[in-house]
Formats: sequence, C-alpha cells, structure tokens
Amino acid sequence: MSYKPQGDWIFLEKIDYQKEQTTDSGVIFTTAAVLETVYVEAEILEMGPGIPLPNGEIPPIDYGVGDKVLYDARSRKDIYKGYDMIHRDNVIAVVEDDE
Repeated sequence: MSYKPQGDWIFLEKIDYQKEQTTDSGVIFTTAAVLETVYVEAEILEMGPGIPLPNGEIPPIDYGVGDKVLYDARSRKDIYKGYDMIHRDNVIAVVEDDE
C-alpha cells in the first residue's frame, strides 16, 4: 500500500521507533511509551504539494523527500506502527548528519 499526502501533509517513517530508553534509576521505556512527551526523528517518505497562498503561489520549503526531520510527537496523526502524518508547519528542524 502507498500513500500520497494531499495539501500540506507529510508522510514519515520514524527512526529507531522500537528503541528503548533507560532512566538513571533503571526504569526502561520503549519509544512508543514516551512518544507523547518527546520530539521524534523521522525520514520523509512522501509530501503533499502544499497549500497555495492567496496569490496562488506555494511557499517554498527547505526540506523534501528523503530528508530526516524532527517534530513534536503531539502534532502527529498515527497511520500505523512506525509511520505518521504531520502538517509541514509541524517540522521543527531538519536533521543533518555530522561528517
């Protein structure tokens, strides 16, 4: 199955979705358990065309399909395990690998 987002929606695959986090006291949280309070890193799989401004132009953005981005987990629409949809304006940052 494939998804083609409409408007300003972005289809994402979460990175390290199943990763566990351990607190200093030894409590283990899976990523799924802490999603409501953390920022999520994901790769953009598909993007909608955007929503035109009143003058008909679509505002440019600095990221695209294949880029890794950071977004607030509370802004997502859960599609299925490990995959989300968000609006373009919910992207907080583009993640760049240090080389």
